[in-house]
Amino acid sequence: MKDCPAGQKPNKKNDKCELDCPKGQNLNQKGDKCELDCPNGQKPNAKGDKCEKSCSEGKIPNEKGDKCVLDCPKGQKPDKNNKCEIDCPKDQQPNKVGDKCELKCPKGQKPTEKGDKCEKDCPKGKKGKKC
Repeated sequence: MKDCPAGQKPNKKNDKCELDCPKGQNLNQKGDKCELDCPNGQKPNAKGDKCEKSCSEGKIPNEKGDKCVLDCPKGQKPDKNNKCEIDCPKDQQPNKVGDKCELKCPKGQKPTEKGDKCEKDCPKGKKGKKC
């Protein structure tokens, strides 16, 4: 059996040395670093500190790492229908077109055209005092 430098061990399949990973970790496919030993259907996240769902092409794990969601361009996120929409701050929501953020308004109100204030949600054709 081959002698290996500190932190390495002999590979059982060939006569080369490989990293000796701590318990709960395995050598990655490239053989250049140790990563979490994840259950079937999961893989280590980018940081390598948690296991997350392994997703098909075009999808990525959600923030919790337990579901696959659409991989949207930067500045967008998947909506409830699994389509990409603009990613808005917590107190805002995408407008109807989905290209700008507008205020989230209380029930019975809607965002103004600019989307920066809330106004009474009047029936079609009625505005202001007639509402």
